[in-house]
Amino acid sequence: MQKNLDEMTGFVLQLDEEVEGMQATILHLQQQLKSTQDKLKVTTDKLEREERRKEETEHVKVKGEKNDEEEKEKRKRSEDEEEVTKKKKDKSRSKAGKESKRNKHTDREPKE
Repeated sequence: MQKNLDEMTGFVLQLDEEVEGMQATILHLQQQLKSTQDKLKVTTDKLEREERRKEETEHVKVKGEKNDEEEKEKRKRSEDEEEVTKKKKDKSRSKAGKESKRNKHTDREPKE
């Protein structure tokens, strides 16, 4: 009976050591899992910030391009308006010049 008791005690001690080893392994794996989750969160947060920054940059770029297009259109309209105004002025000057020449020419003709 003592022999059986000794064997049983040896088996329990061996089992106890194996359980302690498994507990240490589980604790180590839990720590690794926690560390990996923390790294993943940091990386995910960083990626989300970069995506938001990229979207904001794209939004600003698109808005800037839109503003550039609007500015170009305004400049074009302004240039067109200036050209029309210039043509009107030139036409007025041309008319005034022709009338002035006519008046000068009629002033020179001898009166009868």
